[in-house]
Amino acid sequence: MKNSLLYILLCLLVAISCKRKGELPPKINDVLLLAGDNSEELVRTIHYFSGDSFKLKAALFLIENLEDKYSYTGDSYNRLQDRIASFRSDTITDVESSEKYNKFIERFLAAEDKDFPRIADARILKSSYLIEHIEESFKTQDLPWVRGRVSFDQFCRNVLPYKVGNEPVEDWHKAVSRAYGRLLDSLSSSNAIIMDVAKILNDEIARRFEPSGSSKNAVNFDYTDLTRMRAGSCYDGVSLTLYVCDHLAFLSAWT
Repeated sequence: MKNSLLYILLCLLVAISCKRKGELPPKINDVLLLAGDNSEELVRTIHYFSGDSFKLKAALFLIENLEDKYSYTGDSYNRLQDRIASFRSDTITDVESSEKYNKFIERFLAAEDKDFPRIADARILKSSYLIEHIEESFKTQDLPWVRGRVSFDQFCRNVLPYKVGNEPVEDWHKAVSRAYGRLLDSLSSSNAIIMDVAKILNDEIARRFEPSGSSKNAVNFDYTDLTRMRAGSCYDGVSLTLYVCDHLAFLSAWT
């Protein structure tokens, strides 16, 4: 009974926050139920942006799409991450080692669902994380290759996502800013056209990360792990590129 009353109260708070902003997306209620005790954090995020129509829409978009988002968790998963990261950073460019790695991945994939528990992101995302992530995402609208080129739909689909796959949730915006801040400042003040930005960005990422040529991947790595590894599968290279491109809103400006 207590939980039911809390859920009703949270739904009322969301409705109040969203009045005059349009109808509440139906999937929000499903996500609040999925979030359980963490639903208060999601409601707090919505309420925080109730005075800004665009950021409120972004918050609703992010939250209503949490229904199928999850993160692998548990000690065994963490040990696997450390093992793979160490394996790759030491020997990934060696052909024989790469073949051994691929066989290891195949064995893992066969038992992936049984070996690692997973938790719904709706149950763990805090309002402080969501608010900061949304604020950081909106900063991209002032970048010269973004201004006037990116629709709100493109922004939500290509800039707003907070991670690539099933990797653990982390605050990666600050880390990307530290790593690519000087490059970003240089590009922002140089009136570089988008093709120039693409080449410079590609060269910089290639300098920091070496793909092995393998397309097999057991798990998604977060930005911190990817930068620690400095080498990995093609999928890992794409993941790192997506993190950087999301921070710079590059893919939205390109499409």
